Amino acid sequence: MVNPVPGRKITTSYGKRGRYWSCFRNSSGGIHTGADYAAPSGTKVVAARSGTVRWTSYGSAFGSRQFAIRCADGTEDFYAHTRTRPANGKKVKAGEKVAEVGSLGNSTGPHLHFERHKKQGSWNCSVMTNPQPSIDKKATVTATKTVRISKLKYGTRNSTAVKKLQRALNAKAASRGGKKIKVTGNYLIATDREVRLCQRKHGYGNDPVKKSSVGMKQAKYLFKGRGITPIA
Repeated sequence: MVNPVPGRKITTSYGKRGRYWSCFRNSSGGIHTGADYAAPSGTKVVAARSGTVRWTSYGSAFGSRQFAIRCADGTEDFYAHTRTRPANGKKVKAGEKVAEVGSLGNSTGPHLHFERHKKQGSWNCSVMTNPQPSIDKKATVTATKTVRISKLKYGTRNSTAVKKLQRALNAKAASRGGKKIKVTGNYLIATDREVRLCQRKHGYGNDPVKKSSVGMKQAKYLFKGRGITPIA
């Protein structure tokens, strides 16, 4: 289950009737088009489902940091009154932090207003649907990969750890003025050269030729943002 405000309960449910709401009006008023989660300003908001962020402008009542997450099935989840929002076009996974609770727009206090729309790209009464299926969506947990830094030294051959190192070096080649190398799993001349260049460029050491190794500080720099945790 992916609650968009972890640890908080719904304080105003979808479909509740009241005079403040306009959709599907009858003598009792309109319906509440989403689920509200009251929480202190700054409380973490996470993606209920994976998808692509799209900044929205569904009306000033929802605040200036409103956004939607477009999902693969053609529906979207809408987040309103938040005080922050993720980058437009960013791809996010279920359970990933995307914003913080706020009170922007027409709001009586800090809370997240969360909606689910039948189709992407518009706000009107006909696209509203109960957001519970989004809230009940299970997040896919990606296991964290590790690399043992004791393997990251000159002379190591046929190593998965070295392949990870070589890919990381290639991703940051431009930042050190280096060259991309073949991903072979063999820590030899080319890998030695790029590791030492990285050390000198970023202050991680100055190993002799053919005697280099990657320390923990350098490993954390190289593998940052790659879903890989270096271990001793």
